[in-house]
Amino acid sequence: MTPARLDEIRRRCEAATPGPWLEGGPYPDCSVCIQTAPAISDPEAPGCGPAEWEPVALICPQRDALPCPQAEANRAFVAEARTDVPALLAEVDALRAALDFLANAAENMTANVTWGESTLEVVRDNFKVAVAQARAALGGRK
Repeated sequence: MTPARLDEIRRRCEAATPGPWLEGGPYPDCSVCIQTAPAISDPEAPGCGPAEWEPVALICPQRDALPCPQAEANRAFVAEARTDVPALLAEVDALRAALDFLANAAENMTANVTWGESTLEVVRDNFKVAVAQARAALGGRK
């Protein structure tokens, strides 16, 4: 995936309604909403009543009176995408940074090596150190 494509995804994500998004709201069987105000139990309070919801997507369980068996899964997918996409973008950024680190480390590894019989062991050991540092930068993930 190119940096330009990631930038397009990032711009769309930043322009979307802030999350988290939830399944439910005024149309529990077919909407993905954000809760714009908490439910207020005091009927005398301004803006009283049930929580206010703003639909961000409608995905109904039937279309033209025919059932859509994947509507529930589609609603869940759309609702979770609001938090999944930023997390995935952050992971891509971290992995690309680790790859850049390893590429730079690989280039610099041989700078301090005297070529001879033990060259392979020295390069291997230096690369293991670079990989360990990259894993640490990724929070210990393998």
